Amino acid sequence: MYVGGVVLKMKKLSWRKGSFLVIRKKASFKKFELERSFL
Repeated sequence: MYVGGVVLKMKKLSWRKGSFLVIRKKASFKKFELERSFL
């Protein structure tokens, strides 16, 4: 039971980390698109 909770916590953390990285990637891509259209 306790171990399962720890695994769930780790999964949640890794998922949040992954979604954060995806958001950052999207943001940098948007920035790149803006710079390209601006030039």
